[in-house]
Amino acid sequence: MGTYYEGLDSDNLPGLIFEQDHFLTTNRTYSKTNEVFTPDMRSVVRVRDMVVVEDHYVHEDYSVQVPHTGHVPFFTSCQGSVANFLSLGDILHPPSEEYSCGTNSDCIMLDRQYDIFYVDVVRTFVSSDDVAFTVCSGQKYVAGEVTHTLKVGVGASYEEMSNTMTLVLGEMLEHRIVWVRETSQLFIVNEGYLYTWTLSNVFTNVATLDRVVKFLEHDPEHAKDRCITDILNVKMCEHACQYVIEVKATYWLSNNASSYVRQPAGTPNNTLTFPKSAADTFNTTQDYRDEMGNLGLIQLYRFGDTDFRGELIRFLKNRIRRSRENPISCLVTLCRAWNPDDRLTLEQIMAELLPPRYITWIPDPHEEKSTEPLAILLEIAQKQPRVFGVAKVVMDYCVSHANRSKNLAFLSPLFGSMHEVMELYPEEALECMGRIAFIPVKNRAYIIDNHTLALPPRPRLRFWEPRTKPLVKTNDPIMQFNFTGAKADSSNDGFTRPVFIASFDALWYYKDQQQTEMKKDGFQAASNTASTTWWKTLYHMFRLKCHVKMPAIVECYNFNLEFFDNPAIAALVAYKWNTIGYTYWLFRFVFQCVFYCLVVTAALMQVYYSDPSKMVELFIVIIVFAAIFLWLELLQAVHSWSRYSGSTYNGLDIVAFGLPLVASALQLSAIATGSTTGNTGESDAIPTGSKIGHTRFMSASVLAVFLHMGGRYDPVSQLFETEDWGFHLMMILFFFFTVIVMLNVLIALINVAFQKGDDGWRLAWIESRLRYIESAENMSHNIPGFRQTHDWFPKQIYFSATPQQVRDYRKNGEDSEDEVDPIFNNVPRPKEGDEQADEQTEEQTEEQTEEQTGEGDTAEGEGKGDGEDEGECQREDGNGDGEQGETKAEGDAVTRADGQETQEEQATTDETDTKDSKGTNSQRQKEKAIEHISKLDLRTQVSELQKQLTLQQEQTQKQLTLQQEQSQKQFDELKELLLRATANKAEK
Repeated sequence: MGTYYEGLDSDNLPGLIFEQDHFLTTNRTYSKTNEVFTPDMRSVVRVRDMVVVEDHYVHEDYSVQVPHTGHVPFFTSCQGSVANFLSLGDILHPPSEEYSCGTNSDCIMLDRQYDIFYVDVVRTFVSSDDVAFTVCSGQKYVAGEVTHTLKVGVGASYEEMSNTMTLVLGEMLEHRIVWVRETSQLFIVNEGYLYTWTLSNVFTNVATLDRVVKFLEHDPEHAKDRCITDILNVKMCEHACQYVIEVKATYWLSNNASSYVRQPAGTPNNTLTFPKSAADTFNTTQDYRDEMGNLGLIQLYRFGDTDFRGELIRFLKNRIRRSRENPISCLVTLCRAWNPDDRLTLEQIMAELLPPRYITWIPDPHEEKSTEPLAILLEIAQKQPRVFGVAKVVMDYCVSHANRSKNLAFLSPLFGSMHEVMELYPEEALECMGRIAFIPVKNRAYIIDNHTLALPPRPRLRFWEPRTKPLVKTNDPIMQFNFTGAKADSSNDGFTRPVFIASFDALWYYKDQQQTEMKKDGFQAASNTASTTWWKTLYHMFRLKCHVKMPAIVECYNFNLEFFDNPAIAALVAYKWNTIGYTYWLFRFVFQCVFYCLVVTAALMQVYYSDPSKMVELFIVIIVFAAIFLWLELLQAVHSWSRYSGSTYNGLDIVAFGLPLVASALQLSAIATGSTTGNTGESDAIPTGSKIGHTRFMSASVLAVFLHMGGRYDPVSQLFETEDWGFHLMMILFFFFTVIVMLNVLIALINVAFQKGDDGWRLAWIESRLRYIESAENMSHNIPGFRQTHDWFPKQIYFSATPQQVRDYRKNGEDSEDEVDPIFNNVPRPKEGDEQADEQTEEQTEEQTEEQTGEGDTAEGEGKGDGEDEGECQREDGNGDGEQGETKAEGDAVTRADGQETQEEQATTDETDTKDSKGTNSQRQKEKAIEHISKLDLRTQVSELQKQLTLQQEQTQKQLTLQQEQSQKQFDELKELLLRATANKAEK
């Protein structure tokens, strides 16, 4: 290959050899304004003479593929969520362009004439193709504001103009326009902006926006003033790819047009160049000019008509995706520029750029929050809550396309900012969580063939052996992707439920950037940490519990109980509970049960043992256990005091652990001092009538009333035998209020509590499990080798649900357009509550019934076909009773299917007859109503007609709802039959 010197580490390093002709080098360092960049420049070097043939920019995650021997290699690189493919031939021999001029070319810079446009100025420009375009300036009033416009059309005069389009320019009266004949382009200079429009008589719109830049730096002192820029000289190449514009010193016109603010005398003129060169005197970078130019379109959008707005949206859509020419997405620029005055306009623009019907933006899961549109908007929402209108557009776009494309990457902006959304807009967060509860998996068959079940824990004698259970026999299975390469299990073909996907980003978020990077590399190779064992895990767990502030890697969102009524969240919690949560809880539960047993043992020994010195060791163990549990309570309080103080059960835990600790300490103190008071079983605590003195009257009365309510009447037993009518009257009132009134109130309160617990116990259970799971997940990050030893930490899981469960869940919320059928994912789910005319509804119902009947016939035909084929194989092979039994079983299955379809047809016939009879009865009722109304006066007739119309509409709506429910039920049953018949056919 010749001689090659490696040079410095930061110099060109060989990266890859392309066959025998070329090789690739990498240049990794490049300095600019005291910052270090890695532009990912690759140089293709020719082996023959070691000459750099081409410098090409690709991302650092590039790779090179050679599909077949003799084919040209090609690059594959990732730019956000978009894959780029570029062949080596295109790098070495780029496709020829009509205009190939660039910064290093020798194009001649030509002087260009410019025109100054005021109101009602008409100019005609002719292109190199002899096409005439007429431009006319004017004014437009919108909502009391005036803006200046340019009307552009094809034609040699104003009267001959056709295919016109009105360009909005802004508030300034004067505009400088440069016409480039060779490229049919208009360069418009106005208020520090430079717009480039291409005119054509071929496209639908006569004008197409190519570029917009703002070359002036933002000046806060003149934020509300109008900028005036006068052009002195313009030079451009014939391709309009390079230009040099000399601009007079900028001055401003005050907002009320009362005074000018000029630059000091002697201020030199400025020079604007593109591409930016050393001759450029403006203190703005090219990226800044493009970014601020996009912002200037917001004001123009307000005054534009439909065609002009559509052209602006087309221009911005091309700048959504980042590239080398467009390093910052226009979405980021627009979100950063939000302000209360332009919020409605910006909301309209974002709705056009992010439509729910088709994809314009693919979020990058690795995006930083500083350049993520939703995160930028939520940061603004801390001070300006009205920004949520734009944020809602972004959230709806992400949720809609996550459901439509079955791709969780669209939810990365939402998950990355879910913590802020729940704090600022909890209702919207609940709605979004509900809409992503059932996201269908993209390739169901592949997941069914390559998965591992997360089975719920069950006590087993052979606990050391792994549990196995067929997918078909598992209720509500939760699956984890696991590629084994083994042959697919044929029994899984009988599993016909739809499969949905859920991400653990819906449960928690990573607290800092370092752990966010850890989350990104969820599928990366295992670290160098060796696998761990159970005793090492216990050792590290005890060490972690000794720290007051254990490092928290993940933190759950601030869920309330309504969020847990979500199948996806319930499945995520169930998976973690089945893998790591249950083991962690069981370890804590066993130790806590041992503690309670020790407390009960100490209480019984105090009653039945007269020598308390034998219980010293027991009291010490109780104190140790109680101290450990109180320390764990302290850790919970330090981790999240707001969450800990919000639950009353935590206070009960402190009492349950604190009382035995104090009691054991007092007993040890009594044993040490030799006092045995309280251990004899005798007590004078219960006062009688003779023992109640004046000094102890209050405490004794309280104790006597308490014992009295419990049925012990020792303090007042003697008074019952007296004739003290005042005492007996008080006792009657006492029993009336306590036994009759208060006890019934108590029973009612307990009934309400039970009813409330019966409604929300499952959600509260899920929430309690989530707290253990959160603690176990954080410990798994801090125990060396634990996550490498156990395969319990996937990025997402898969769960199943029946179509009826999906409909029942979605019936509680609003139906959205992104919902699809859970089995046939490309078929939209039938909507409910659509208001249609009676005739159209009946026609659609008949068509749907015919389609369902066709599907049933198909399923029946397939079943019969299977039976005939099986019978032919049996007759040809002449096998024994086994095959006959199989054929008979299949025939029985087909017969049952036929019988079920016959019953459905009969039910459909009965329903039709019922519908006809209902129609006859309805006609008779209408005739009677008309006869009755004819006897009334006009006002009463109108009232009666309104009532009849309302009643008729309600009845019609009820009938439509009932018909739709019955049709949907039949549709689901027929689909189930079809799937079973298909599964039986594949199995045989």
